[in-house]
This record gives sequence, structure tokens and C-alpha cells, in this order.
Amino acid sequence: QNWGDRSEIMANPQEELKQMAAQMGKKGTFIPAANKLASMIQTSYKSSDAALKEEFFATTKRAAHLLRSRYTAVGFWRAGKGVFQAQLEAAEGEAAKCKSAKEWLELAVAEVGATEEKDTAAPKQNTTPSNASTDTPPSRP
Repeated sequence: QNWGDRSEIMANPQEELKQMAAQMGKKGTFIPAANKLASMIQTSYKSSDAALKEEFFATTKRAAHLLRSRYTAVGFWRAGKGVFQAQLEAAEGEAAKCKSAKEWLELAVAEVGATEEKDTAAPKQNTTPSNASTDTPPSRP
């Protein structure tokens, strides 16, 4: 009976977390769900009871698993990075959760950083000479 009372009190946030976990299971809705999870962690985690904190962490762990196993494109990792950063900040003082969140964040930073380095290197090589050939020095009288 107590479990029923307790789940009624927390039905809304727990239900939202379950929906987010399901949405993260689909490529088309992973990024919006991850962004919403990060936002919820930032606004609700610290004031949540222990059971709801575990749900937050489990959903964050699900995101990490999906990123490592299915969604390897940089956009997914960027969204995951936001989740892991929020989890790390919110779980301050919870050693085990912080350790996991930090590991996931480091993975995300490495994935996003490696891709961004490749993306920024190419334009830098192409932008420098484009204006140089069309500029003519001013003529002197």
C-alpha cells in the first residue's frame, strides 16, 4: 500500500522520465528528449527524494548506453553532453553518481571535440586565399 501512495505522489516526474527514456530509444526524438532531461535535472534533481534521484540517474545512464551503442553522430553526443553535465552538477556530493557522470561527460567531450576539430580545420584552410586573389593594391598618383 505504501508503494502505491508513494508512486501517486511522484507519478508525474517519474512518468515524464519514463517517457523520456522511451523517446531516447528512437533516433528522431533522442535529442529533444535529452535536452528535456538535462533541463529537468537542472530544475528538479536537488529537490527530489532519493527514489526520484535514482530515476533521473537511471535515465541518464540509459542515454549514455544509447550513445555508446547506437547513436554515434556528433549531434547526439552534444545532447548527451548537456545531460551528463547537468547530472554531474546536480549530483554533487554523491560520489558514485558523480564518478559515472564525469566518465560519460569525458566521453561526450571527446566525441564532440574530435568532430568539431575536424569541422573547424577544413574551413580555415579554405577561407584564407579566397579574398587575397581578388584584392588589388591601391594605385598611387
